[in-house]
Amino acid sequence: MWTVRSRQRMTCANEQRRYAGSRPIRRTPSESGRRWWWRSVTAAGLFLLVSSIGSVVQCQTFIRPATDIGDYCLHNDQCHYTLSTDSECRDNSCQCRDGAHYVEREKRCYKTNYLGEYCRLTNNCIGNDTYCRDGICVCTPGKHPNADRNRCLQDAKLGDQCFRDEECVTDNSRCAQESCTCRVSHVLNENRNRCLPIVSRIYDLCEESIQCLYNIPYSQCRITTGTDGITAGRCTCASRFHEAGYKCVSSVHLNGICEVNDNCIDPDTTCLHGRCRCIDHMVEVDGICSGTFRPRFRVVPILLALIVVGRSYCIS
Repeated sequence: MWTVRSRQRMTCANEQRRYAGSRPIRRTPSESGRRWWWRSVTAAGLFLLVSSIGSVVQCQTFIRPATDIGDYCLHNDQCHYTLSTDSECRDNSCQCRDGAHYVEREKRCYKTNYLGEYCRLTNNCIGNDTYCRDGICVCTPGKHPNADRNRCLQDAKLGDQCFRDEECVTDNSRCAQESCTCRVSHVLNENRNRCLPIVSRIYDLCEESIQCLYNIPYSQCRITTGTDGITAGRCTCASRFHEAGYKCVSSVHLNGICEVNDNCIDPDTTCLHGRCRCIDHMVEVDGICSGTFRPRFRVVPILLALIVVGRSYCIS
């Protein structure tokens, strides 16, 4: 169990008297009867394993074991006694071996399992506020793993105070000016508890109108249910607006006030001097632009009436 530096068998009358009234740590059978065992540490720092059969006391001398992490050592066994076999003597100092960590409350080294990895004991899970649940290292409620999976961070939701991006738990959020906000590629939803992707083009998928409006003025998210029963939303132009060049522009009818040609929605119309007019070689007929000229009055009957009236004046 410990590395023996000097194993000497001797008769120790003083040790016999010292341990006669104390409780032994264990006993084992021997040819001469029951053997009783005690442990002792001398002033010189040697570890004595004292045994006795009847009135005969025997002492075995060992190197003193470590009592805490960082204690002086010469051999691994000195560290193993107190810190477990997951420790080692490195540069004359007891340390946890690679792949293990020190648990202060237990004063021992344990094999390291990172958050999300398999574990046997809670002490295997590295970091504070961690525990082994159903064989997996997890954080306590209200906390989440950091990027390296070796520490638990306090959950910070949208609007909560933060100091690093990894503290913010909402998907697609970040820490800006010590507060959790949506990333620049996302926008806050109406309930202020989610970050939704910003839509870049008309007819792209959406959930709320705010996704469309960020890049496409006068747009909205139109939710429809298809023949397959699947409900989905797409960015479309709002009422009294229409799509032109992947943008939403105001819809203007013939003779209405316009700014650009795209405003005019009636066929064969264009924005001319601030009004939607018929294009060249077209004329307005009954509120539409037409290529056929149709006079507003019946010319032939009027001409015949004038001829008749003229003749009557001549006869008279």
